[in-house]
Amino acid sequence: MSERLERLITVARETKEALYGEWKKNQYFEDCNNFYGTGRGIMSEAMGLTSVMLMYVCFAENRGVYTSINDPETKVIVENAINYIYSSIETDGYTVAPLRDVEETRGVIDKEHSYVDTLTWVLSSATLTIYATRNNLISLGEEIERKAIELIADSLARISDGQLENGSWGFSTDKGAKSSLYATYAVAASLGDFLDYIFGELEYYNNPEKYSDITACYDWQTVD
Repeated sequence: MSERLERLITVARETKEALYGEWKKNQYFEDCNNFYGTGRGIMSEAMGLTSVMLMYVCFAENRGVYTSINDPETKVIVENAINYIYSSIETDGYTVAPLRDVEETRGVIDKEHSYVDTLTWVLSSATLTIYATRNNLISLGEEIERKAIELIADSLARISDGQLENGSWGFSTDKGAKSSLYATYAVAASLGDFLDYIFGELEYYNNPEKYSDITACYDWQTVD
């Protein structure tokens, strides 16, 4: 192994330990600098889960970072986060919490009008979770898989419905929202994750049955 590759593995291990260490403090993700507010919230939880799953998908099979496939510590974090995100959406929708308290934004961000940044983090985190399960990197059980698939379908539908007439997105899926470069970038990045990890050419077209339960959420067909 080259010196540069060894350094990359060391950085990955240190990043993983930092992420997991922060989660262990309260059993949820919270921005240590309080930039995104304090306490638990759907946005920081989805950010944390996306970070964990990106690390896991890339390094789960590297024994310098993780001890084994189906890492038990990762499994606990993912199950906890998916359950929290799912229940938060059922109760309040895709809110700005913990950046802003749910009650502060009610009427602007609610079950009908979603905060686009949160939508994109939920889509990315659920996409990576499903990718990991379908590639036998982690075993989460039917209920967690079902919730992750529902999160993918729901966030995709809301992103699609929230697109503005000029093709961009605003910070809210309200059709009256102003176009935002950041919100449009966030959507592009999360759609990129979905298209790469779920509909990627090698993963999808060589084995369409692998994600058939996800494609069934829409009337999408493979390209002949």
